[in-house]
Amino acid sequence: MSYDIEGECLADEVFAQMLVSKGYSNIVWDPYTCKSHKCLIERKNNKGYCKDCFDLQEREKGTFAARMKERNVTIITSTLDLDGPFSHFIASRRLIPIHLSISQRLLFFENTLDIVHFMEFIGNWLPETMLEFLLYDVYRVLRPGGIFWLEHFFCFGSQVNKTYLPMFDRVGFNRLRWHAGRKLDHDGIQKNEWYISALLEKPVI
Repeated sequence: MSYDIEGECLADEVFAQMLVSKGYSNIVWDPYTCKSHKCLIERKNNKGYCKDCFDLQEREKGTFAARMKERNVTIITSTLDLDGPFSHFIASRRLIPIHLSISQRLLFFENTLDIVHFMEFIGNWLPETMLEFLLYDVYRVLRPGGIFWLEHFFCFGSQVNKTYLPMFDRVGFNRLRWHAGRKLDHDGIQKNEWYISALLEKPVI
């Protein structure tokens, strides 16, 4: 829009909403390193946080959320806009983005969700009390028989059986599948880093 020097600064919300209604993005690019969609796609060739997360021809072509949406499953995805408009990207794929901190309860009633899926999101960087709070909240929102799918939970080898296996059991999940394995890159082998992946079920009472 054009403005008169020293004149009234006119609001452009109506214009913005008109563009949104026609499918245009209303992304504010100021906080991000990239300033365009083209940059987001091409940054897969550079170093940085989640550098290939916007590439629909590769990694994002086959994500769990996208595949489930194709089968008419309602998907709600928790995201943070860390150096990229992730929430806008998720919404453009007809998924529902929500912003949550680790310390917040999940925004759902008890016994309502069929599945909760965490991928490379939680690990031993969380204090144990906070992690246990989160696990109990996952248990709360799952319906009886619902599944908690955990992928690549990061920890050290000494913590697998001593800390985390008892914690998951204490919350009350049935273990359908549980796999703990060494992280096989150089640092993982040197530091005894491990991943836990599991399918856990809320018991049917």
